[in-house]
Amino acid sequence: MHNPSICINLSIESIYIYFMSQSTISTFLNKIKNIPRKVFGRRQIEFFQNFGIHVMPDYFYSSIPNINKLRNSYSWRKPYSLLGVNGTDLEEQLQFVRACCSTKNREVLMSKDIHFLSCQDNEYGFGKIEADFLYCFIATFKPRKVIQIGCGVSTKTMLMAASDSSYKIDITCIDPYPNPYLE
Repeated sequence: MHNPSICINLSIESIYIYFMSQSTISTFLNKIKNIPRKVFGRRQIEFFQNFGIHVMPDYFYSSIPNINKLRNSYSWRKPYSLLGVNGTDLEEQLQFVRACCSTKNREVLMSKDIHFLSCQDNEYGFGKIEADFLYCFIATFKPRKVIQIGCGVSTKTMLMAASDSSYKIDITCIDPYPNPYLE
């Protein structure tokens, strides 16, 4: 995989282009000026990726923030109280982690690398600590049905935990671009 030399952030209001010289920006904009922004989909994104250009959607869940919007907004800067939000008590969180990570589960984590095994046939993207904790959670609570949005390493981690715990888990995966392991 090559490093992107250009990053584009599309929004209804404008196109943001980073890591480009002024002449490159002019040339690029002349080539794409006739493409309506609302038409951008998977085909167009893949087209640009062939040239090392990565088109990023400008929406709430994007991992790349729209810096201009952040600069012009102050609502995100003010502190918020977590009063009424469950799970904020540190001792309760630690009790939950201890309940998931029983002695038996910790022994499994010490005997095999859950993350490494889950990454086989998958792409990386789900961290080692997250994989270990998810394994413990599934092995402890044994959910019968899981609906998962965005799948891969975490899916294999859950299947491994269920298999090691001798129960059948039914995972419904919702992923527009599943990796070959899941197909």
